[in-house]
Amino acid sequence: MSASSRMMVPLTGHLPAGRPAGEGRPGVHLAVVSEPYLTQILGGIKTIESRFSMREVPPFRCVAEGDILFLKKGGAPVTGVCRVSRVWFHRLDPERYHRIIQEHAVELSVDSSPFWHEKESALFCTLMELEDVRPITPTTLRKTDRRGWVVLRRAVHPYQRLLREPKQGED
Repeated sequence: MSASSRMMVPLTGHLPAGRPAGEGRPGVHLAVVSEPYLTQILGGIKTIESRFSMREVPPFRCVAEGDILFLKKGGAPVTGVCRVSRVWFHRLDPERYHRIIQEHAVELSVDSSPFWHEKESALFCTLMELEDVRPITPTTLRKTDRRGWVVLRRAVHPYQRLLREPKQGED
């Protein structure tokens, strides 16, 4: 693997703090964001990132408060990083879709583009309030598929081990 195909970010210098101490290890995600929305996130104009889908696919129920998001435009390097401060998951119907758009129009940077009209038929929605948004030196991350969201590392919560089902022979 060549140096240009690996993540070249010194993570300690760019990552927001993640979850507070004692709350486990945060998840890390890659969000592919189209323009003008990426620029608006990096500029502090768009403070809620949204994902609408027909199926339960990431980030639906895969992202949590305190998780870290790397931000990039499709076909381009990673140019930003931020933390999720709040997250909401919705099963949608037309009424709920329109209520979300009305209540969060400013934070979502809703405009008259066809983008928002295309999302009306979605059945699932994830809303993520973003904080500690930072532009970073453009960094290449090898990604060859068309997914708009990639879970790079799942969160580890402090009581996760206690909550899992014991394996055969464990007490």
